[in-house]
Amino acid sequence: YRTARAHFGGERTALAAVAVYGFSSGFLSTAVFFRMYAVLSFFTIWTLHCHLSLAKADWKLSARTALPLAISTVLGFYTQYYFLIYAVFLSAASAVLMLYGRKYRELLHYCLCMLCAACVSLILWPVSVYHLFYGSRGTQAASNLSSTGFLQRAYVYAGVVADAFFAASKKLALAAAAGICASLAWAAIRVRKSGGPLAPRPFARYCLLVFPMAAYWLVIVQISPYQIDRYIMCIYPAMALLIACALA
Repeated sequence: YRTARAHFGGERTALAAVAVYGFSSGFLSTAVFFRMYAVLSFFTIWTLHCHLSLAKADWKLSARTALPLAISTVLGFYTQYYFLIYAVFLSAASAVLMLYGRKYRELLHYCLCMLCAACVSLILWPVSVYHLFYGSRGTQAASNLSSTGFLQRAYVYAGVVADAFFAASKKLALAAAAGICASLAWAAIRVRKSGGPLAPRPFARYCLLVFPMAAYWLVIVQISPYQIDRYIMCIYPAMALLIACALA
């Protein structure tokens, strides 16, 4: 609610996002299956909110933006290692936007902040490196990177998303995806016609919302040991927010 209200159109979009997420079977599964993946959903949307707030502040780090950003990153990392995948793509999108806007000093400060968060994570739990690269799930994920059958896995995960938000209808999910893409394209065209650059606002916030979510989904399709909902639960709030933006 706070993310939608602060960054994506105010009260109407916020209520729509809450309704889409709160009444979805994806949320019900998250609430019932209350393990690390449910908590991971919170830290994922929190770190997205922190990056959106940073972009809104013209990428200028202060104690008000840097501290929540670092805390959400560290706690997200300790909730579930899949958080790293999302965080890497979110950081990459932020870095590209800062480079596009020639915010070189802000990019340096941002990199230092994220480096501090990474160092704190490793200092608190250095064994995490072993778990990532040599643990059973880490080695399994690495081996899945070179496995075949991506399209089949993607089809199954598309069904998972359809089950979560579109009453298990792949056709409805496909129509919604086409509508969202059309809405984003139309928004980009309107920004261009207004004579403003794409990166500052509002295009940057949609880049931060869409790119990490889509990239995370594609990676999980390839590396997850099972094609089930818990591995993508953490991006359900972002999906609901995107649907609400398209509806609003």
